[in-house]
Amino acid sequence: MSRSPPLQFKLSKVQSLTDVPKAADAILQAVSTGQLTPEEAEQVMKLLKEYREILILADIVPRLEILEQR
Repeated sequence: MSRSPPLQFKLSKVQSLTDVPKAADAILQAVSTGQLTPEEAEQVMKLLKEYREILILADIVPRLEILEQR
């Protein structure tokens, strides 16, 4: 399996769920300016979606633990 070269485009740090739409917009902008191909953008969007799921779980698990302690 060959490795793809790293992608070069500006993407701000995603630290919370509120950052996800901004990151998605940056990916779309990178496609529109030719920095990313649609195929590359699709792969990055998949990573962003998976990371979004991690952020959701990181938010839900502590809340659930608190509820379970009641």
